[in-house]
Amino acid sequence: MRDLQTKLASQRDVSTADFTLKAAVKQFEARYPLVLVEGPKRLQPCYLDDHNVEYHTPGKALHGLPHATDGHPVSCILGAYRRLGAPFNTAFHYDCRKGRRGNLKGQFFTCHEVEAVPMEGDPHINIAPNDFIRI
Repeated sequence: MRDLQTKLASQRDVSTADFTLKAAVKQFEARYPLVLVEGPKRLQPCYLDDHNVEYHTPGKALHGLPHATDGHPVSCILGAYRRLGAPFNTAFHYDCRKGRRGNLKGQFFTCHEVEAVPMEGDPHINIAPNDFIRI
């Protein structure tokens, strides 16, 4: 992400930045293609990372926005509106789970924590593009 951010910031025009971003997306999708996994009722599309964590889009259930009243600094709130300089839906997140065998659990860095925090989903954890995590 840092490398991509640096590349995008150094581009001289929008078309070059657009090409750089599209190349990064293509590289990501080559390494992590969309796969179908067994869901509770049917096969579901998701991205699967190197630890077999499934990243499912939430459909219409958008509730990933951090609130300042929940102890988030302003940087978290601002980060919920843009990633790599581009705007996105502030409530977008992925439902992340560890397959059908159990709850996703582990040590996670959230949007503003300096140390990892233990968390366990029931069965999934919501992770937003700005690293806001909601159980």
